Order: sequence, then structure tokens, then C-alpha cells
Amino acid sequence: MCRRQHGAAFSTYADFEPGNFIWTTGEHLVKVYETLSSGGWCFCSECGSTLAGTDNGQITTITLGTVEGDPGIKPESHIFVGSKAQWHDIFDELPQFEERSTDSIQDN
Repeated sequence: MCRRQHGAAFSTYADFEPGNFIWTTGEHLVKVYETLSSGGWCFCSECGSTLAGTDNGQITTITLGTVEGDPGIKPESHIFVGSKAQWHDIFDELPQFEERSTDSIQDN
């Protein structure tokens, strides 16, 4: 889903605890698509950019491609490697996970 949603080989998200996030501007433009499995995405109603991910209606991830400036963090792992684009090779030494596992999420 990420490749099609973002139109790229992968998407980069930052995870956090649901209570640790607030919109600073433009919240009235944010629309949410929720799936039957309780996960979903927030997107801009004007341009369509994917902004965040949700779990049970709460924002739990933010797309780093939409963050202005340096977010002050670096990638820690690759998740969903089992469904990555066949033409994309990963050459770094970061841990790789076939799907999303609890090991791939940083403890806060």
C-alpha cells in the first residue's frame, strides 16, 4: 500500500505515542481514511498529500516527507521488507523486518 499511496519505492514515517502529537496549523484541512482493521491515514483535503497514520482513530505516525526542516531523528530500521519493490535494493546495515513487528518500533 505505501508504494501506491506515496508513488515511491517506500515511505518514511516516525512513530510516537498518540498523546504526543498536535497539529500546529491547518487541522481543518486534514481528512482521515479509516480501514476496517482500525488503521488509517490522514491526508490534506487540498493537495491530497498523506500526512500521518492512525490506529483506532488516534494519530500514531507522521510522514517525514511532509515535515519542514530537520526532524532531528534518523531511520532505525526497515519494515515491510517482505513486500518491498523488487527493483529497490537496501544497502545499509539497519535491521530489516518482513512486516511490522514490535522490535521495529522504538521504545519511547
